[in-house]
Amino acid sequence: MQQSKVIILIRAILVVCIIIWASAVFVLSSQDSIDSSKLSSRVIIKVLKTKDEMTVKLKNLKIKISGENKPKEVNTRQVTQDRVDRWQYRVRKAAHFTLYMVGGFIIYLKCLSFTNEIKIRFRNIIISIMGSFLYACTDEFHQKFSYGRSSEFKDVLIDTSGAIFGILIAIIIVSIIIFVVDVIMNKRKKAYD
Repeated sequence: MQQSKVIILIRAILVVCIIIWASAVFVLSSQDSIDSSKLSSRVIIKVLKTKDEMTVKLKNLKIKISGENKPKEVNTRQVTQDRVDRWQYRVRKAAHFTLYMVGGFIIYLKCLSFTNEIKIRFRNIIISIMGSFLYACTDEFHQKFSYGRSSEFKDVLIDTSGAIFGILIAIIIVSIIIFVVDVIMNKRKKAYD
């Protein structure tokens, strides 16, 4: 009885996580091309500034370690629109991949919560991949109606690849948990024998 309450709670939490994830995907796909581009640009600028600052710090650390008295002034590159534009495509595709990686992870755990035993089952993997693929298709279709946005099957494939990667991460984590639980149970069993 107590175990079933825990399973029901886990299922409910996973449903809420899936709803939050799907809503985030929907909202991001609803943005027009200008808002979407601004969001990507803000992320890129922060990443490039952080990268440039870390480069300066590492170069100064290298100078200190080498024994020179004064760190040399190392100029950071300006975050120009040209640099932002060069990163735009990669960041957008990485966002697709990452967002669906999270989705695949959660969807797989939700499928797993409906099995009697926690085992890696091929059926759960296929259902998770197909669910992610179908949502990616509907997402791209929906995005077609956002001003200035396009719908590309390539993005569906990137989304599905991200979901598969998320599912693999979930399988690895679940496998480790199963292994640890088996080891603990075997130790307890031997202790009582």
